[in-house]
Amino acid sequence: MSRRQILTPVILPLLLAAVASQAVVPFLRVTTTYRALGAGFGAQTVGLLSAVFALLPVFLTVAIGRYYDQGGAARATLAGACAIMAGAVVLALAPAGLVWLTLGTAVLGLGQTLCLSSLQLIASTTSSRAHRDQSLGNYMVAMALGQAVGPLLAGLAGDPLVRLILPVTGAALLTLAAWRLTRVVPARRRGGDAARVPLRQIAATPGLPWIVLTGAICVAALDLLLAFLPVLGQQRGIAPATIGAMLAVRALATMASRAIYGRAVRRVGRMRLTL
Repeated sequence: MSRRQILTPVILPLLLAAVASQAVVPFLRVTTTYRALGAGFGAQTVGLLSAVFALLPVFLTVAIGRYYDQGGAARATLAGACAIMAGAVVLALAPAGLVWLTLGTAVLGLGQTLCLSSLQLIASTTSSRAHRDQSLGNYMVAMALGQAVGPLLAGLAGDPLVRLILPVTGAALLTLAAWRLTRVVPARRRGGDAARVPLRQIAATPGLPWIVLTGAICVAALDLLLAFLPVLGQQRGIAPATIGAMLAVRALATMASRAIYGRAVRRVGRMRLTL
């Protein structure tokens, strides 16, 4: 694949999808926490919503991975974008009851899982081996930019109409970028006749359990911060705009580290960088 093919048809919609998805989802997570608190629910309910956010992906992870093996990453991005749009509409328009908050959060979590996993796969498979770390680094910078914009806007969006327009607009941009990816991502040959590798054999891959464990800890730390910092802010009288700014600072620090990811891998090695 030529450099032009990598940069123009794939990377631009890929980065737009990364920014949009990571702006919309944190925006909705923060505003959902405030809606739950405003409706009289406590920290226990916020914890429940955080668990629900990850519930559907837990049961669908293997099926999603099998689908990607058949070349469905770009279509999964589009499906995830549609799910994020549906979650945005439910969380913005439905009453702040536990059933609606739970439903919207579950759909949102599934949409984010589809988008993040498929976009990361696309970033890896549409770049040459020599440029893979750089491509993934750019993708992660775009994610961090979205994670900075989303909470910042959530803290400033006090009007209910604004809380509807912003995430729906972001989800529409995400859907447009995902649709574009279905057009430009090179089709992979389907290995329909190839035998599926048993899940037990995949789980026995050397080092995989540790990768899963460390990844889970990192994701859980970020998820808890995103969900519970608004709770802490309300308990201590910190304004939502300040909480949004604090979450944006965290994301900007992440963006700075990701901006040098490719160079750092080449200089110190992947395992040392992980440590």
